[in-house]
Amino acid sequence: MHKQEEEATYFCSMCDIPLCTECAHGHTQVKMFKTHTVTSYRDVSMSMMTVDVGCPKPGHDQPVSGFCADCKVLLCPTCATTDHRTHQYVCYRV
Repeated sequence: MHKQEEEATYFCSMCDIPLCTECAHGHTQVKMFKTHTVTSYRDVSMSMMTVDVGCPKPGHDQPVSGFCADCKVLLCPTCATTDHRTHQYVCYRV
């Protein structure tokens, strides 16, 4: 736990959680998380321009179409219109 809140700049797609820089580094060092993919939000926004990324939520077989700025997670259309419907949404595809 941090003494102060730090902005999340990374996320773990397997855990579906945002991570600050310190936590992202720690996440990759813990043995049980070694197979997890921790990605920076900047890398995700660039890669989404060229690669289809699937929704990380189980049961959602849709490509990611945007990003929830409030929760700092990738969203498919279903996520955007249900769990995140009142949040700030950034659309990556038209």
